[in-house]
Amino acid sequence: MNPRDTPTIGVFDSGVGGLTILSELQSRLPHARFVYAADNAHFPYGTRSPAEVTKWTLATVGQMLATVPVDVIVVACNTASTAALPALRQKFGIPVVGVVPAVKPAAAGTKSGVVGLLATSATVTRPYTDELIDQHARHVTVLKVGSKLLVDLAEAKLRGESVVIEQVRQEIAPFFAYKHRSSEFGAEPNSVDTIVLGCTHFPLLLDELKQAAQWPVTWLDSGSAVAQRTAAVLGERGIQTDSGNVSRVVRGAENICFFTSVSDAMGASSVTNLLPVLAQYDLLQVSHLPLPMDV
Repeated sequence: MNPRDTPTIGVFDSGVGGLTILSELQSRLPHARFVYAADNAHFPYGTRSPAEVTKWTLATVGQMLATVPVDVIVVACNTASTAALPALRQKFGIPVVGVVPAVKPAAAGTKSGVVGLLATSATVTRPYTDELIDQHARHVTVLKVGSKLLVDLAEAKLRGESVVIEQVRQEIAPFFAYKHRSSEFGAEPNSVDTIVLGCTHFPLLLDELKQAAQWPVTWLDSGSAVAQRTAAVLGERGIQTDSGNVSRVVRGAENICFFTSVSDAMGASSVTNLLPVLAQYDLLQVSHLPLPMDV
């Protein structure tokens, strides 16, 4: 196979939420090789300052690139995307694709005029998010809810722990307590009908979120859009993105998964417990990615 038919894509997250983006990338680009880097040493990012998130993102991505060169970096973390994209692009000089909450399609598709944004506390309070809403969702009501607990529950679920539905229900309860009266969308008070999953961890809890919802809503995430954008970026660089025109699918053993800590705050065995799940995402090489001492 021509080397330009086999792109190497770097995927970064603070934990394993980025696996939801990785899955979409693998479906869209099955011939690509993937390098996944998780900064679990500083997990979670959702309660950190923009300066901290930017520092750790730059350090982790820098170490990843020093180990395995990639053609494009996908920041599969909403919090890091809102804080660190400009710094990443300036420092490394290779294409960087971030994750944008799916506010635009949610606002376009709502029938009630009430949209929910479920994300980390950092994402819901960033000026970037307010600008996104102002640009694409002025005509609707956007309810913002930040949750650290759901990030923790998603990580725990992947390690084989059970999720208590009542905990999920309490986290999303503000969406279902809101009633809005708008002549544009009808005379009766309206309720949320669409919720944007503005953290890449949250699709891991989609079944639990559906169970916890007080009525059926549409759940939207950005995975498919990120995969499409990544394919477009590779195409702009002259790298083959049509899997129908390449001769093989990359084997899982060619992919690499890095963790910045093998004994993080989630427990010494957390990475070991993740190995069966990582294998489901064709991440069979799992290694430690040490960060510089001053990070």
